[in-house]
Amino acid sequence: MRRTRLYPIEAAAARLLPREGRILAAVSGGPDSVALLRACMAAAPGRVVAAHCNFSLRGSESDRDAEFVATLCAKLGVELHTVRFSTREYMRENPGLSLEMACRRLRYDWFASLMEAEEIEWLVLGHNADDNIETLLLNLLRGSGSRGLAGMARERAEIVRPLLSFTRKEILGYLESLGQDYVVDSSNLTSDYRRNFLRNELIPLLETRWPGARKALARSRAALEADSKIVDAAVADVESESCRWLSFRRLEESPDAATLLLYFIRKIGGSPEIAAEMAASWSAASEPGKTWLLAGGEVEKEREGFRIVDPDAGLDTDSYRWTRFSGSWEQLMAYLKERCNMAVALPEGPGHYQLRRARRGDRVEPLGAKGSRLLSDAMRDARWPLWKRKRLVVLERDGKVVWAEGLVRSRLYKVSPDLSEIWILERAEE
Repeated sequence: MRRTRLYPIEAAAARLLPREGRILAAVSGGPDSVALLRACMAAAPGRVVAAHCNFSLRGSESDRDAEFVATLCAKLGVELHTVRFSTREYMRENPGLSLEMACRRLRYDWFASLMEAEEIEWLVLGHNADDNIETLLLNLLRGSGSRGLAGMARERAEIVRPLLSFTRKEILGYLESLGQDYVVDSSNLTSDYRRNFLRNELIPLLETRWPGARKALARSRAALEADSKIVDAAVADVESESCRWLSFRRLEESPDAATLLLYFIRKIGGSPEIAAEMAASWSAASEPGKTWLLAGGEVEKEREGFRIVDPDAGLDTDSYRWTRFSGSWEQLMAYLKERCNMAVALPEGPGHYQLRRARRGDRVEPLGAKGSRLLSDAMRDARWPLWKRKRLVVLERDGKVVWAEGLVRSRLYKVSPDLSEIWILERAEE
């Protein structure tokens, strides 16, 4: 018979878990994950699916854990999905990965594919309050701001951590009250890994000198989490993927330009060191044009701010349209004047010309002028910013530039009133 009263851990799960949708619980067989499974089943009956990863790292003990989880799920009537990874082989194929990072990548990639295949909406993980204290210390020793020191969030995207406000002691008490057994990962008892060292040695040592250190660290983490939420709200627009421009005026208004720049560039792989360099460049009022190449794009300094550009963005020729002009000569001239080099009139239609990005050394023979000039000089005289120069589209025929979009028209392949047909090329309106 189902209990009518929920334990505190189960009640917390009931408050945090979404009201609808299937839930995937990551179950290793240890006390935290077993408590997670039991709490989620009590809080969201009929919606929980279990997942177990065997990383093939502890020999027979790994197999023992897999068997325990399978038996437990069968007893509880929970659907179970399992996977066995060749973790060491994966690390050989991806040199430079630590064991912890390799396991993290493997399991999260599998969780994502499993959730998509099985139409599962939510992933629940068994991290607890002590885990978050360890995360605070790990990030502190790596060097981190308020977001890193705040540790893991209870809810983020499709991930929920229902046990995050409970200590290991409270979780073990919950399992004892249920009469629920679990397995112990022997690798957690050693201090070979950094997190284990903090858990097994450093935090107990701190408590010998500062009784209550664990609770004090938990309070500090909670305060940092609150501070981080305020900061996140203040920089949400800058941090957004859609934000590609940060003005100097915004930096002037910020109490710390380097921090604001870090939130701006972090989405493309920016680091605190790069943000500090950009802040120094801005405050020194140096000439525009300086570029920082990051993993996810480039940041270019312009006259009034910084812009993120994608240097590898391809040219979508389908976004341009060819049309046969049917009006009078006067109407054509008026239209081209209105479009101001955003359209070009040509004596022949598609098939004779090629659209491409501008290249270093491209020259054009400008309409109404003698000789030729570099497109780079034309863009400089037009005071085009660096990001715009790199994205210039040109129309070419027989190796010569006929039109540089928005910049200049060549005197080659001109149209005249006596032509039987005239074609117009321009970017199609979105």
